[in-house]
Amino acid sequence: MTSSHGSAGRGDEDGRSSSFRLQVASERIALIQAFAAQLVALRQAAGLSASELAERCHVSPGVIEKAERARAEPRLVLILALCEGLRIAPNDLLSGLRPPKRHSNDHTR
Repeated sequence: MTSSHGSAGRGDEDGRSSSFRLQVASERIALIQAFAAQLVALRQAAGLSASELAERCHVSPGVIEKAERARAEPRLVLILALCEGLRIAPNDLLSGLRPPKRHSNDHTR
């Protein structure tokens, strides 16, 4: 015998899980977009074109373009290269950015 309560419970759980994943993904996207905006502002304040920054960072202009358009999540190596290219400390690039909130469903520590 199959209980209808079991499948309904899983459906509710799947709905909450899906909603949770969507919320986390949205927060992650917002963080990447905020990073991109910060990068553009700092590059412009330094008086550099994207190509000039790419040259300073020893990366292709496409890497800078992806970072500035929030098309890719920047990795630590790129963040450090950007800071070197902009001649700033990592804190200057990352200040004001907030990581996604921890949620009750998030069991990572």
